[in-house]
Parts: sequence; structure tokens; C-alpha cells
Amino acid sequence: ETERQAGMCDAPSRDEATEDKKTLIKHIHDLRVTPEVVQLLARVQVPPPAPSDDGDVLHSVLVLGLNPAFAKLLQFGSSLHKGGVNRASHMTESIGGKGQNFTKAAHYYSNNNEHIKQRLHIILAQFLGGSTGSFVQSHMDGLGPHKVEQLTVTTSSPTRTCITCMTPGGEATEIIEPQAAVLDMEVDAMRDGLRGLLHGGGGSGRVKISLRGLAICGTCPPGVSTLMYKEAAEGKPHGCVLLVDSFKDIASLLSTGKVDVLKINTAELTQLMGADPAASMAPILRQALQQHPVANICVTDGPHRAYCISRSADLPPHLTPVFCYTLPPLPRDVVNPIGAGDTCSAITLMKMTEGEDIVAAFRWGLAAASASCMQLVPAEFNMLDMEAIFHLIQCELVPDDGATFTEKV
Repeated sequence: ETERQAGMCDAPSRDEATEDKKTLIKHIHDLRVTPEVVQLLARVQVPPPAPSDDGDVLHSVLVLGLNPAFAKLLQFGSSLHKGGVNRASHMTESIGGKGQNFTKAAHYYSNNNEHIKQRLHIILAQFLGGSTGSFVQSHMDGLGPHKVEQLTVTTSSPTRTCITCMTPGGEATEIIEPQAAVLDMEVDAMRDGLRGLLHGGGGSGRVKISLRGLAICGTCPPGVSTLMYKEAAEGKPHGCVLLVDSFKDIASLLSTGKVDVLKINTAELTQLMGADPAASMAPILRQALQQHPVANICVTDGPHRAYCISRSADLPPHLTPVFCYTLPPLPRDVVNPIGAGDTCSAITLMKMTEGEDIVAAFRWGLAAASASCMQLVPAEFNMLDMEAIFHLIQCELVPDDGATFTEKV
């Protein structure tokens, strides 16, 4: 445009101008979005370049993985010796963070499920910085066959590193670096990006975004208020399934009444409710359903029993039935249990976007989580393993033993 005004070239035709704009948008999409870029381009949103399945709409799942990590998996031939030298036999570099693991599992499922009627595109929102952040970005870019769309805001501070020490028997010890605070300018850039996606923007030309699922994963990094989670929930489009896999400072998020699934583990649930950890799970779940306006609550406990409660229009919370899932022994040894909970959340949400009810969807999530424990890298699993384990999981109603909710003393 500058050259045209200076008389150095002719004005482009409408078609040429359109192509130039598409090229510019593509370059913007390929870059990580810094706050400066967002401000310079009048906060133009990141458009997914892939065409939609029906030519008009990009059916998607948006994942808020705001607290990512660069991960190192260290394998040891024996137990760790506290106060001594521990030499690893193998090292694997990967990515960490609940939202990133969720994205990997959901993306793999969407691209490898032969029975899925409509493949959903996965959009990951994240803060990344430094060389560790570049690794996470490249790793997510490398997931195939279809690219994960990334709304990445570049931070002035590097992304934290998480070191997982694996010892024989599948025991995992995690060492996590502290994350520096995200700057206000960077928070504003993310908020604007999310607002565009939640309102169906982010597309170029005739491509629009239709969110079928929304996942809020993990804690917010320092400098980011959980108000961002609440805003995302309030902006959830009609017909979009919202799953929350987080438990710290989420009271305002749950109070929106927009949460379809709260998926946490037993320790997190008892902490959230201030309950006695030794108490029966059914009354704690019923009390949680009474205190918080969520539709469904799913609770995991590693290889032990899992539970699910679903709000009923016909029954009060204290009479709502609770489902119990008994997991089968794995066909192979546990290699790495890290990321199993994130895998469970991902597949539960993906199944719900396909129309599965929560009881069946959670059963599929548990099956995928179990299958992922037999893999070294978190959030990776075999579809055949998942299907085989699904049919071995027992699901039954918890009998009413008259137990009541007991607060932790």
C-alpha cells in the first residue's frame, strides 16, 4: 500500500488484495501472538487456517491450558536415594501442563476414532516464553495428521520446567519449577483472544468457529486471576459442553451455573468441600451438588474406584444416585501414570460432544486414562487398549447406606 501511494506500483485488484490479506493473516497465525503484535494489529484475532468440515463452520473444542510446562522424563533403574546422587538411565523431553496433556489426548482421539461422525479441531490457549516455551509450541505444532490450533501469548518470562523421575513399578516423582508472573499486558492479550474465539470469531472469510466443547484445565499461572476462567464460562456458546478440571479458587467459576462437568480427584474434592478424607464419597458428592450449581461431578482416585453424580430435575441433591466405577487390572505394567487424569478429562469431554451421557462418557474417559498409564509419555494411549478396558470397567449404583456429609475436623 505504501508503494502504491508513492506511485511505485499499480493498485492491486480486489482478488489480489484479498490474497494479500489471506497471506498476512496466515503469517499472523504462524507467529506466537505477543502483546505488541496484538496492539499493533488492533487486536486482530488468530484465525484458524484450516477449512471447516462443512465449508462454513470450524467445529472445535477450546482448551484453556494457561499454565504449561516443558517436561523432562528421567528413568531410573532403582528407587531414588534422598541425599545421594541419582543417575538416570534415559531421558525424554516432552510437554507438561494439564491443558497441554488434555489437548494431546483430545487431538489423538479426534484423529484416530474411526467411528466419529465429525472430526473436531482442537484449539489450545496458552502462555509461553523463552526456549522452553518454544519447545512446547513446536511440540504441539508437530502433532498430526491435523494441526492443533494454538492461541499463544508470548510472555517475557520463560515457561517453567517440570522434571518427572520414573522408578521401577511406575512410581513417579515430580519436581516443578516456579512460574514467573504473567504481565498485565500479556493477560489482556489473552483475554482479547479468548473473547474472539468464544464469540465465534477468529475465522477468516467464510470460516467461523462453532465451539462444541470448552475445557478449563489446571490452575492459573501467577499474575492471572481465576476471573479469566469465570469470564470464559460466562461466554460459553449455547450447546457447548464445559468441563472444568481444576479445584483451586474456582468458587466464582462454579457459581456461574455454566459448568457441565466438574472433574477432579478424591483428594481435591475433599479439600474443595472441607470434608473428612475418610468419609464415604456418596454424601460428599451429594453435598457438592447441593452447594454448587454444576450439572455433573466426576471423581477419580488413580487405580481405585471412581464416582459420578448427575443432577436430576426430578430429585433433590441429597437423593440423587451416585455411580461407582471399578477399574480392572491393566493387561500390562504401569509405565507412567502422569497425565492419566488429563486424558480422562479429554476423552470424557470428547464423548459428551458426540452425544454420550455423562455416565458412559466418564467410563470412556477412565478407560483412556488407564490405557495411558501403559505408555511412557503422558497423555498418549492406544485406541484398542481403551476399547478393551472400557468393556471391563464395572459401573453400578452406590447403595444408600444412610451416611451423611462429614466435615473435616
